[in-house]
Parts: sequence; C-alpha cells; structure tokens
Amino acid sequence: NVYFDKIITAQTYKYKICEQEGIDLIIDDAIDTCEDSEKIGIKALVFNSKINKDKQTKCNRVNSWEEVYNYIHNL
Repeated sequence: NVYFDKIITAQTYKYKICEQEGIDLIIDDAIDTCEDSEKIGIKALVFNSKINKDKQTKCNRVNSWEEVYNYIHNL
C-alpha cells in the first residue's frame, strides 16, 4: 500500500532523473545513488541488501517496505 506517481528504472544517474522529475524521495539499494541524491536535496532511503549491508552511509536505511511506509508516514 505504498502510493506513487511513477517508477523509474534502468537509469545510470537516477539522482539526475529525480531532480528533473521533482521527486522528493528515492529508495534504492545503491548507496552512491542515495548519497548523490541527498547532496542535491532529495531525501533518500537505502534499502538494505546483501550487496550494501557492510558499507557505511549517512543515509537512512530500511529493511522492508513496511519501514519505508513508516518513514514516509512520519515525514
């Protein structure tokens, strides 16, 4: 039950598309994408995965879509 306007996939520089589209929040498992997004003022959630679980980031992390929902609900 997460509502959205658009899903964008298969983009190299997702933060640029987010900026062009006026997106407020990006959810991704790529830490670089999330950190680049936050640098330009877009909130970002790192969705934990086997690939990124041991990497450090200042971005908020989530483990489930329920956590995403709670994060958005508390904005």
